[in-house]
Amino acid sequence: DAMKTVAFFMSSPKFRGRWALDEEAAPLSGTDSSMVFLIRALRESGRFEVLLLGCDPPEGADVRCAPTATLADALRVAQSRGAQHLVANVGHLAEIRSLKDGPLGPTQIDIWAHNSPSFDWLCEAHGLRHRFRRVAVSDSQRYGMVVHPIYPRTLSIPNPAPKASTWEAPETPGRASARKICYVGALKPSKGFH
Repeated sequence: DAMKTVAFFMSSPKFRGRWALDEEAAPLSGTDSSMVFLIRALRESGRFEVLLLGCDPPEGADVRCAPTATLADALRVAQSRGAQHLVANVGHLAEIRSLKDGPLGPTQIDIWAHNSPSFDWLCEAHGLRHRFRRVAVSDSQRYGMVVHPIYPRTLSIPNPAPKASTWEAPETPGRASARKICYVGALKPSKGFH
């Protein structure tokens, strides 16, 4: 069974300087963490070679890296290395537009974005001639695209909650037991906090 190559375009500034594939040592946000979990799982399976693009090498991990500045550059490098998939975490319209001039080939482009894309983004992505999928971080986010022609090219991969970060809330003496919810995430306008 031939080893498959999966390339990751790690464009976030969080992947510059010191960072690690160990979320305990270097915790990240939800979607970035999901990409790191996927990288680790693919490497640990022994059936996949991982190529990181557009980032600095992670600490303590022997993984190939290549400098790239744009998604189109990352696609060129991924195709030249025979990668079956290019996984990217980008939401900028300019990055999607840059792919129009990018090389066609067998590499599947999987765009894994934090937030729901704009209508313009969806239209640009739908017009791509490349093998392309839009990964949503929840079914709710994916169903928000059901009225757009891009919907058949979408799938949901929910952001996981690592087992190490779960805990049992202590019971409060003298109070009835009630369900408690703890939200862990960025408090920013794109998530409804103003």
